[in-house]
Amino acid sequence: FETGQQALAEAECRRVLAPASNHTGALALTGFIQLSQSRFGEALPLFDRLCQLEGTEPSHWMNLGTAYRGVGNPDDSLKAYARAAQLGAQSADFYYNLGLTHIARGDFEAGRAVLNDALQLLPDDDEARYQYVHCCYECMRYELALAALEHWTPSTAAPHVIAGMAQILLNMGEHTRAESLLQAA
Repeated sequence: FETGQQALAEAECRRVLAPASNHTGALALTGFIQLSQSRFGEALPLFDRLCQLEGTEPSHWMNLGTAYRGVGNPDDSLKAYARAAQLGAQSADFYYNLGLTHIARGDFEAGRAVLNDALQLLPDDDEARYQYVHCCYECMRYELALAALEHWTPSTAAPHVIAGMAQILLNMGEHTRAESLLQAA
């Protein structure tokens, strides 16, 4: 898996799971591979099983929440993330994915709050910053959106992040800043 051979890694995991269907390492890696390929429906039962086998492991609940969100079930996603939080999940990845779940539910204020937590832990994460700025815009908290972009530079940001940030700036009437952002990119 670490060398980029996801298909081979998944096949090896399935080989392990054939005689030992509750092998937690193989279940977790298979599910993670499926999540990374947006195969959420396939990952869902794997993480559900992992939560039954190792119910005190927050990462299983986080991954279950991600799978639920991926299949279009943000309410069950939120429940899984709540369980992960009860078990101590507090990483930037946790807050980012919880924020995406709130966005999927149309709750941009809750999304803004937890994405802010993600940015506090990982201030250089361009995708988290973009989602945070998007939530600020949707909540009409323009001053927070502009503050989040004050010292941000798009040097390593993905094109969709730069375009999204520029669009939000245009929507807020910040034409010069949007143009500068696109030129810097």
